[in-house]
Amino acid sequence: MLCINMVEIVAYNALWPNQFAEAKKGIIKELSNNCRAIHHVGSTAIPGLCAKPKIDIIVVVKSRADARAPLEKLGYEYRGEYNIPLRHFFRQRQKPSINLHLYEEGNPDIELNILFRDYLLNSAAAREEYFELKLSLIKKQKSHKKNACKLTGYNMGKDAFIRKILRKAGYNGLSFRFCSHHFEWESYHRIATEQIFIPYGKIYDLKHSNFTNPEYRHFVLYKGVEVVAIAEIQLANSANVKYSAVDSNYTDADYQSYLKELIEQWFILL
Repeated sequence: MLCINMVEIVAYNALWPNQFAEAKKGIIKELSNNCRAIHHVGSTAIPGLCAKPKIDIIVVVKSRADARAPLEKLGYEYRGEYNIPLRHFFRQRQKPSINLHLYEEGNPDIELNILFRDYLLNSAAAREEYFELKLSLIKKQKSHKKNACKLTGYNMGKDAFIRKILRKAGYNGLSFRFCSHHFEWESYHRIATEQIFIPYGKIYDLKHSNFTNPEYRHFVLYKGVEVVAIAEIQLANSANVKYSAVDSNYTDADYQSYLKELIEQWFILL
């Protein structure tokens, strides 16, 4: 076992599938007809792969609002969206430790996680590459530190690999995210500069106070693994979109309007 500070990686445990199956029974019983599907995802779902000793479970429901109380009754601690909009995140701290990701049916993140899992299940080369990446990251001190979005360097260090696998797996969904990773911020700044500031002869300030001001949020919309649209909003009595833009390579689609619709949905659920 490798364990340094906050991030812990352990060898594959053959009990993980059984622990998932046991948790699944309780969830189905408690959620009843609201439950549409339950998936074991993440590294603990991939035999032979080292992982953080936490079972990742996606629960697909008809209504997120009606799922919180039953899950809390089962002992799952509600943690809010936890850096992914339109998701509810729960934790079970007692053994087995479980991360539960609750989505309403139709959310593209469901497919994203399943495609990533299944690609690794069917590719020994990808599993080996991921295994080596994890071991490499865990040895770096920065992997155990968190950024402003509460993401560890370990999680951010896996981003490029995950996007590569999703591209190979053919993921093409429209994923909605807060700006968190370096790739997302680089895409955000590039699109804002090219599509909003340069055309109006304005200077784009990478260190503007809005980027650290808690009254503002910065969103990206992915098409597959590429950022296609961005938006900055100011939180008030409504989600006031200060500006939004679409990457010049994707202007033939109405991604700007779609992103605004997602932001409105997100704000209603705050």
